[in-house]
Amino acid sequence: MMGAVLNKFRQQLKEHRRWGKIHFDINHRMIFDSAEDSLTLDAYVVSLGYIGIGDRWTLRSREWAREFCIRILTGTTEKIEYEEFLPESERLADCFMNLFNPNAKCYSNWGFITDGETTWESGTSIVFYRDFIDGGVVMMDDKWIGLLWVEDNF
Repeated sequence: MMGAVLNKFRQQLKEHRRWGKIHFDINHRMIFDSAEDSLTLDAYVVSLGYIGIGDRWTLRSREWAREFCIRILTGTTEKIEYEEFLPESERLADCFMNLFNPNAKCYSNWGFITDGETTWESGTSIVFYRDFIDGGVVMMDDKWIGLLWVEDNF
């Protein structure tokens, strides 16, 4: 992949989401590859300074991952807060998703329960407290592994 294109995309993400922290990365999967996806995911996120969550990674559909990327680009993990950001958020989410082949696996540390409650596994060293969340999507195909991740204080 072209470094200049990825750097431009990274800059667009930061300019678009001006609150909290946003982290985008993509790398060759073979560097982190293991027999189990959870070990590959953990090795990758640990290399970026996050904490591995082992078998608590949740495999998600590509559609779910896209929607979640849109959510974290427009507001929070819970809901779309800034409607005016929606068109650009959709474009950026699609750019991220299109870096991977259509059969890529999508994982997240977030789960949603039907009554509106969420499950969540932190990928940072911060112990969960009411005013902090972190979350995102890690994608991997046969060649690439990458993430789109946010950390927010409310």
